[in-house]
Amino acid sequence: MRDKIEQLKPVTKWFRSILTIIEAESKYRNLEYRTHYTEALKDFLSTFLRACGTGIHEVATTEEPLNSERDLDWNSKRRS
Repeated sequence: MRDKIEQLKPVTKWFRSILTIIEAESKYRNLEYRTHYTEALKDFLSTFLRACGTGIHEVATTEEPLNSERDLDWNSKRRS
């Protein structure tokens, strides 16, 4: 039994330390940035989501100018 527990330690460590769950409503800017500038990641996400049967067939990004009123949540920031 102890042997089986030892074998599972890397898996439980991965779930605790590495896996990052991003909810649909989350604003995970790093993912947006990396997807925009990394074609391989864009291709991987498209293939993965298509294979999962999500109804999403392609991940695409567009670059837009910053609109501070729309893009920055001033209420959540602490002001000095």
